[in-house]
Amino acid sequence: MGMKSEGDTITCDCGFSFQRGQSGKHECADGLRAKLAAAVRREESLKASVDVLAQRVKDLEAAAIVPGVLRCAKCNYELMKTNLYFNSGTVGPGDSETEPCPNGCGPLWPVNWHAWAITGFAEAEKYHAQLQAAEQRLQQPIKLPDVTTNRHEWSTWQWIEHLGGRYQHGNPGDYIEFGSVMAVGAMLKQFKRTVIAVALTDIKASLRLQGFTVEGA
Repeated sequence: MGMKSEGDTITCDCGFSFQRGQSGKHECADGLRAKLAAAVRREESLKASVDVLAQRVKDLEAAAIVPGVLRCAKCNYELMKTNLYFNSGTVGPGDSETEPCPNGCGPLWPVNWHAWAITGFAEAEKYHAQLQAAEQRLQQPIKLPDVTTNRHEWSTWQWIEHLGGRYQHGNPGDYIEFGSVMAVGAMLKQFKRTVIAVALTDIKASLRLQGFTVEGA
């Protein structure tokens, strides 16, 4: 206990003061020392609380970051890091450490869940619009050319006879001859038309089986 006097006032370093000539008996524990000790304890408690809150802030900030996802603020390039765990044969998100953008724009920054959700919602809207447009196109009748023919059942000899072909000297073991090159060209064109007609018929039947509306026969 230390005393300090100023005039007729004597003050203890605990904060208790009395007038000279009067009794100065007191308990320092009831004075400033006790208050200082309490203040020190409160300060230590506050510091501990601050440390706890600071760690909590760090935890919340970490929880707000999408693991392993980085994005460039200039070109919107997005990088998704993935770790492969050979022992378990599983994969998981990589770290969120900043690294340079491959386009040379600057750093790739971690992405928080809020920004990630906004981007995901925009992409979902885009794909939904594309799906609606595709559904509308599917509801429209499919137009294919109408090419009809009954010649797909013809035999080889029927094709030859149709264009005036014949055996040389009437001998089936001899060569087949046509009256002109034009006749052969016409036969090839008709044969091509027949192949196309048969293919279109099969395609139309297949599309109808799948629920599409197809115009024409």
